[in-house]
Amino acid sequence: MLLPSSFDDFEDPPTWLALGPALSPVLENYQVLIKKRKLRLDVKVGEERVWMSREALGMVLSNLISNA
Repeated sequence: MLLPSSFDDFEDPPTWLALGPALSPVLENYQVLIKKRKLRLDVKVGEERVWMSREALGMVLSNLISNA
């Protein structure tokens, strides 16, 4: 489980990050599993941005996709 207090453990500082560019490499990492399970993803990300470290955002998105 990723707790808010664990965000302090990441070395890179928080900054404004766009979700779309951060999501693309995470989805690439799951392509084999997506194909194996014959899943179809319809990803629509607008201009949303979040304030967090790049490493933390990658972990949050990865957890979200792996738990879906």
